[in-house]
Amino acid sequence: MEAAPKAMEELSLHILDIAQNAVAAQATSVEIAIVEDTAIETLTLSVADNGIGMDEQTVRQATEWGFSTKPHNKGGFGLPMFQRAARVTGGSMQITSAPGLGTDVRAVLHTGHPAYVPLGDMSETFVILMVGHPDVEFTYRRSCNDASFILSTAYMKQVLGNVPLNCRAVIEWSVRRINEQTALLGSKA
Repeated sequence: MEAAPKAMEELSLHILDIAQNAVAAQATSVEIAIVEDTAIETLTLSVADNGIGMDEQTVRQATEWGFSTKPHNKGGFGLPMFQRAARVTGGSMQITSAPGLGTDVRAVLHTGHPAYVPLGDMSETFVILMVGHPDVEFTYRRSCNDASFILSTAYMKQVLGNVPLNCRAVIEWSVRRINEQTALLGSKA
């Protein structure tokens, strides 16, 4: 049996991987939500999509090392690594999915645990998704305690009109917006 790969160094890489899988599953809309509660030291991460979804058996197998629905894929480590990242902090991961109804991958991590890995660069993750998949609507929701913000590519397209999302000024604005709003939240993640 193959050894489990080394864990990803930042949670944002897990989010990127799951969102990329959503796009591969024909999602036209992906919502990323990060909810931090500093009082109880938890971080809840969710990636929900409207893709083709999975049946019950596939959901059960999705967290097995090396399992993949893609033919000739030597991957199948993303969800097991994400689940492990949550569990080592005393948290959990759950997958909710049904054929034709999309998928929601949700994990709760305990941020005060010594095994907790940092959230990482969500502005970079959002920009990679936005630029790499311009036809998919991405929504990023971030909250910390009672404060929150939302950034949506659908809204950006509406405001920008014919200006493409991969325009340098749009990319730079998106990075600044996410970083400034995150700083205003007082996040510790």
